[in-house]
Amino acid sequence: MDKIKPFNEFIFYAVLLFIIFLILFFVSLYKDSKEINPIILKETPKETVKLTDKSDYFVFNAGSKKFHKPSCRWAKKCTRCIKIKKEEALKRGGIPCKSCF
Repeated sequence: MDKIKPFNEFIFYAVLLFIIFLILFFVSLYKDSKEINPIILKETPKETVKLTDKSDYFVFNAGSKKFHKPSCRWAKKCTRCIKIKKEEALKRGGIPCKSCF
């Protein structure tokens, strides 16, 4: 019977360590899910957009990175848009609007 007692203690401590490991693991998952995401600074508009201008300029939304034709309904609703050329919009990672292109 004396040989069984050390074995039972070993099992007890092994299970205890495993439970502590599981608790720490789940606490770390919970902590990671509650982390604050970094704030991305938004580009401020440099000039106001004139929607009546029908030149080769497009309306570029600095937040969504989409560019629109000046006649597009989304360009008229845009609050933080700038007027730039198509090449400049593409350099900034712009994506053409699905409604107007």
